[in-house]
Amino acid sequence: IKWPLGLFFVASIIAVFIAPNFIKSLGVWRAYFLESGLAFFLYLAIVRGKKDFKNIIFGLSVSALYLSAAAIGQRFFGLPIPPPWQDELRATSLFPFPNAVGLFLGPIIILMLGQLIKSVQEKKKILDIGYWILIILLSSASVVFAKSDGAIFAVLAAGFLFILLNLLLNKKYKSGVVI
Repeated sequence: IKWPLGLFFVASIIAVFIAPNFIKSLGVWRAYFLESGLAFFLYLAIVRGKKDFKNIIFGLSVSALYLSAAAIGQRFFGLPIPPPWQDELRATSLFPFPNAVGLFLGPIIILMLGQLIKSVQEKKKILDIGYWILIILLSSASVVFAKSDGAIFAVLAAGFLFILLNLLLNKKYKSGVVI
């Protein structure tokens, strides 16, 4: 996976220089490539074992619950939606724009799908399984309420790919992190 990721990163740098608007493309590159890469290296520096990984997954699940509760509150209980999104009834949760909901919760949904499958395979308690299902359902509903089409498509595609790889291929691909 190193070579394809490396080539993709190099292509992103080239795209910045050939884009019509250098400053805007640099901002997009920073947000989607540089910060993602830094977060990945931070993750690698922090996670030293299964316990660290479980703590990160749990922390992400709690933040997903919190953000989902805010988005659902905007949709059904009259919590304020910042302008101009209130006209379209697009939930923003605690973010200033709706697509941020999808950008944050989309990857978490796939990680939680991995945890759900792992919990079922290990025959964990029904409470554990129910927790992961709750996170997946509430986060998915929040992405739908945000009307973030890209995130909806990405979650569906990644979920399909994840389940396909989980069912058909070896254990090497049985990780939501890979997807």
